[in-house]
Amino acid sequence: MTLPVDPGEHDLPVEGEIARGAGQEEAAGASPASGAVPSQGAAAPPASSGGGRRGKKGSATHASASMEEAGSHRHRESNAAHGAADGAVATGERSPAGRVTVEALTGELEPVNEKVQGELAELKDKYLRLAAEFENFRRRKAQELEDSRRYASQEAVLAILPALDNLLRALDSAAGTDEPLLEGVRMVVRQMETALEALGLTPVPGVGAPFDPSLHEALMGEEGDDTVKVDTVVAEMQRGYRLHDRLLRPALVKVAHPVALAAGSEQRREDGND
Repeated sequence: MTLPVDPGEHDLPVEGEIARGAGQEEAAGASPASGAVPSQGAAAPPASSGGGRRGKKGSATHASASMEEAGSHRHRESNAAHGAADGAVATGERSPAGRVTVEALTGELEPVNEKVQGELAELKDKYLRLAAEFENFRRRKAQELEDSRRYASQEAVLAILPALDNLLRALDSAAGTDEPLLEGVRMVVRQMETALEALGLTPVPGVGAPFDPSLHEALMGEEGDDTVKVDTVVAEMQRGYRLHDRLLRPALVKVAHPVALAAGSEQRREDGND
């Protein structure tokens, strides 16, 4: 059985091989082309058709094996060429096919890397600023909420204080009397003061305390005696209060000045009148 062979697929001289095989068979069965005549007594050996077929079959098989070997050799050469090119790129060399080297890629990507790093630093700075602003905002809101809770009773206390002031004035005007009604008023005043104290209300220091402009509002002044060394509260017209650590209202007071200070003030007034 003869195998079909396409010589053009592998670019091998298959036709020449077959021709040489056929020529050998013809030389074995026929007289030489040189014109030599065999002897008359010798008969030409008959051509064996079976031997010719076996020769052709062997030639075809040999040609097919040669083509397969040549194809395998070309495949190995192609793989070797690709491997050499890839190795050249990996080691930073320019391949014969003109591929880009690692150094060239590094040079092209360096400006892009610098730009990305700059943008990243800018975004990080914006993030840190935003985080700081948010933290300040969170603390401020937390403080506002705490203050609103702490001083939630401020409006109610301010509404109650005038009633307490009137009760205190009534007790001062009725001093020296022992009427049972006054005792009842005193009990009401103490009860109100206890309730307001539970809300965080405390009175500002009054009579006998040094004058403090941040706590007292002086309505009147007078010359003190020799014991007065600094401005001192000697009378309280209206009590002042603080709600926790916040001044709710100042105390309205009368202040006694030291003798030297009072004399200097009097002298300044006289000079002004002149």
